[in-house]
Amino acid sequence: MGIVVNALKRHRVHRGATKAALARDSRVHADTITAIETYRTLTPHVDTVVRLAVALGVPPAQLVEEIEADAAAERGRRMGVVRGRRA
Repeated sequence: MGIVVNALKRHRVHRGATKAALARDSRVHADTITAIETYRTLTPHVDTVVRLAVALGVPPAQLVEEIEADAAAERGRRMGVVRGRRA
């Protein structure tokens, strides 16, 4: 199984930012960033995503869209795992 890197991590790594630096620049707690990047939270607050986008230099609407698409894909993956165990 391949590793899927979500949009937030993709943008953060592309910028060369650590979680700590992004947390500082966006004023979003590093634990929240980790939760979004590891899919522990699939529905981050829009205000949080906007602050992250601004800190990353990404259009906020783009990051919101990308995170929503990632969350939908992760939900689908989780449903597939659940279905796979039942079969």
